[in-house]
Amino acid sequence: MPDVTTDVSPQSPSARSVVAVAGWRLVAVGRDIVARLGMLGHIQYLQNLRANRRRARRARLFVPEILANIAPVAGVIEPADWTAEKLVHTDSDVTVVAAGSPRRPFQALIKLADTPAAAAGLKWQCEALTSLRGDARLGDLRDLLPHVLGAGEALGSAYLVESSVGGVSLEHLLRNHTTRDNAVSEAANAIGRLHAATARETTIGEELLERWVGEPMRILREVTRDSPSADSTHAALERLAVELLEALEGKPIVVSWVHGDYGPGNILTAHNGRVSGIVDWEFAQPDDFPSLDIVTLLLTVRMSVRRQELGRVVRDLVANPGWSDSEAALVAAAPDAETCAEIGIKRVVLLCWLRHTAWMITRASRYASSGLWLHTNIHHVLDDLPQPAADAAPVNESGGRR
Repeated sequence: MPDVTTDVSPQSPSARSVVAVAGWRLVAVGRDIVARLGMLGHIQYLQNLRANRRRARRARLFVPEILANIAPVAGVIEPADWTAEKLVHTDSDVTVVAAGSPRRPFQALIKLADTPAAAAGLKWQCEALTSLRGDARLGDLRDLLPHVLGAGEALGSAYLVESSVGGVSLEHLLRNHTTRDNAVSEAANAIGRLHAATARETTIGEELLERWVGEPMRILREVTRDSPSADSTHAALERLAVELLEALEGKPIVVSWVHGDYGPGNILTAHNGRVSGIVDWEFAQPDDFPSLDIVTLLLTVRMSVRRQELGRVVRDLVANPGWSDSEAALVAAAPDAETCAEIGIKRVVLLCWLRHTAWMITRASRYASSGLWLHTNIHHVLDDLPQPAADAAPVNESGGRR
């Protein structure tokens, strides 16, 4: 009788990758079910409870010194009797505390950086808001932006204090399908005023390609470096970089200031549906492509309505590129619409996805260590990208062609 041996060697990398992907797919299905049942927010609240308590204790140490440094602004604030009132939920590496007087408890937001990257983000947000509020071309659009009331360091941590902006989140209007299209149109028109006021014509060259493709590609490569499917993921990123660089390089385009994270959570509305405020300008950029804001708005609206992660929404759009009639009208109204139409819906969506996911990783460090988030928002998209032509040129680590 011949000897029968059983191979008990460790799984090969490819086998481990298959098992890991299958596991995360099951977890992602569970997450989608919980989201559709409306329970995801409650679960996330409980998961973040300990971290939020820690943030609240830390904020109590910083807030008195910060409040003491805020100067009155005529017609805007009188901070003499302010106190910190409430910790505001956030997914980022920034602790946010509402502050105000006993009569008006929510007059300002104090933002405290928890990480060096968050500190850099607050510094840039201060610069961007100061620049935009001082830009006469924006006219009364500046009334939708927060005032910078103070910025600096307290006990070694960077902070930014902004005036609060009235209104409720656009997310509330998205719940009613009868008001949804009009609310999204109002939001697109509001940011469109920023685009129109600051627009200029240029050609997509090395500097823009580095900002739009090279830098976010490096962030995604780094965050997926230790994943079980790192080789296939990096190959897909390289193919995508080639496709985007070839589609974008040398194209004439209209650029402008953009918000960068223009989603329902950052858009406040009045009772009549008009936009009353636009907040969180951490990712604002001058000389960027206006469709970044419009497409990001449409993607995040779909996320909110469908209760899905960004990766799921993007994957569906890449598989079946096309907008609804109301969405298409908003996309066509962007100053750079002609160039984006030439580039194609799929590539524009992937470019916006690339920028957004890279920014989210820098904004909230917990995403980089979350297998579920990485699977749902990065691997889920890259796994479905088509193979390139055999003669496609590879790209180097900076995102440029070799």
